[in-house]
Amino acid sequence: MRNWIFPNTFRTLKYYAKAMQDAGTKPELEVYDVGMINNIKHLIDLGVLRTPIYMQFVLGILDAIPAAPQNLAFLYETAVRTLGEKNFAWSACAAGKAQLPLMTVAMAMGGNT
Repeated sequence: MRNWIFPNTFRTLKYYAKAMQDAGTKPELEVYDVGMINNIKHLIDLGVLRTPIYMQFVLGILDAIPAAPQNLAFLYETAVRTLGEKNFAWSACAAGKAQLPLMTVAMAMGGNT
């Protein structure tokens, strides 16, 4: 398990995004950390993702941003600044005991939990 990675190369991201677009499927883009928002913007700029997109902020798992209300707000605010508020819908999930408290915050923020 120590050598296990998520191989999200731009090559595979573009391949899957194009395949879903060609099939008429709207992907759920899972965002584990803030840099992934920049990757989404890059794919939009390349034309392989079309807005409005659907993102799910994933917090509190290994290799993800910690599950805290201020981190959820940071992800959302970064997405607004980077993508534009009208260019995405969003939801959130969190691991374990953080799920219910963070979903309460997400609903108060207008997320689609």
